[in-house]
Amino acid sequence: MRKAYVIGLATVALALGGCSAAQVFEKMPQSVGGLSPDAPKAPATPYAYPAVHDMPAAREVTPLSDDEQLRLEKELLSTRDAQEKAVADDAQANQPPPSPPPPQPAAPAKPKK
Repeated sequence: MRKAYVIGLATVALALGGCSAAQVFEKMPQSVGGLSPDAPKAPATPYAYPAVHDMPAAREVTPLSDDEQLRLEKELLSTRDAQEKAVADDAQANQPPPSPPPPQPAAPAKPKK
């Protein structure tokens, strides 16, 4: 019973000691399992947690109303249609004129009797 108690206590001690093992490995020589000299150094002061509960400042510009948004969508659609029409007209203007149809072969002469 005493042996199981000592083993359990040692296991708990090792588990809790593992939480701070990172700093121990930084100070150990590389030959014993420490970090290599090329490894980046840990920051002198730990990083601060981001302020996740801070709310952003109020917007300086108000969002568009439904009427303004609808008007802008109509403007964009009309601009797109005008550009598509201009591209189609330009493509049609740059197209070479159609070639004349090939001449029809002459009908064979009927033999005389």
